[in-house]
Amino acid sequence: MIACPVCGNVNPFTTRFCRKCGHRLEVKVSQVAHALTENAQTKREQRFHAASTSTLVMASFLLVCAAFARLVLVPSLPLADLPPFQVASLLPLPAEAVRMQPATTRLEWRRQHLVAELNGLGIDLVQLESQQHELLATQRSDGSFPGDDAVAASGLAALALQAYPLSDEARAGAATARTYLSGIFNDLDKHSPLARVLAVAALLDAEALTPAQWAQAQPAITDGQVPAWQAFCLASLPPEHRPSELALLTPAMDGPVWKLLMLFLTDTPRPAQLDASDPFGAQSPATGEGRMLWAFTAWQVPASPELMISLLSAWSRSAPAPIDTGTQALCGPLAASEVAIITSCACGHVPPLWFVSR
Repeated sequence: MIACPVCGNVNPFTTRFCRKCGHRLEVKVSQVAHALTENAQTKREQRFHAASTSTLVMASFLLVCAAFARLVLVPSLPLADLPPFQVASLLPLPAEAVRMQPATTRLEWRRQHLVAELNGLGIDLVQLESQQHELLATQRSDGSFPGDDAVAASGLAALALQAYPLSDEARAGAATARTYLSGIFNDLDKHSPLARVLAVAALLDAEALTPAQWAQAQPAITDGQVPAWQAFCLASLPPEHRPSELALLTPAMDGPVWKLLMLFLTDTPRPAQLDASDPFGAQSPATGEGRMLWAFTAWQVPASPELMISLLSAWSRSAPAPIDTGTQALCGPLAASEVAIITSCACGHVPPLWFVSR
């Protein structure tokens, strides 16, 4: 290409006159050499671009062919037949980290999961919380609750607060009551059988009973003097820790529902005559203690789930059933409400992981 010295227009190499201004063009040897070099460079660049484009197209084609062959022609490899393993065993945590991760306690499990279960059963949570609020208003400064026997009253109140430990106030009230019960534990022999059992049950339910206290308490929960609460107390123990000798308690638990409860507590298979009948289809229990054990047994042995849901929902919306007059006197004016709270929350009394097939 030759540039016109007058107008600067670039003309083809063989042009003698500028195609723009008509000026005569004079070709110098240096211009010819530069034009030849420039032309050769342009041709090289065009050849390189064409080769690059062809290579890219060919690589894309081969990639598509390979993917098609892998998906269509090559069979899938079988899964490796490896034994199961635990990720924790491959990535062990330091001992300090393990110690910082305590197992979920029973009360914490209830705090996290109980509302969902109670809603599924149709329990009236508003009345439940109202009953707890009324109960907390009666707590004394030392953590005890009013009644003819402060130990019995405090044990039952702690159980009612722990049964539904959703609010900070309920958890704090229960903790203060347990502190009071722990403080008088060594003097339990001076109190009534009911007081002894309720104090043990409250501490056991919160997993706050020491081994020494448990060794001291075992006779009090198996002598059959207050069978309903002793059965309730035994159910708070993991199956492997329950006393095997219940000769004094078993005869006091009369009736098909209570027999089922004792079978559950002793991990005994149900006999054929009980399997063939529906012990829950009889008349609804009239007393608070009867309702409590009925609800607890119906939850552990789900023979009549529809009836259980219907009755628990109805009971939670009605006035508390009357309880034993002796229990009422020892545990105070709100004892019937406390038993009703425990009954409504029967599904949270035993952690589900304790359940065994029957």
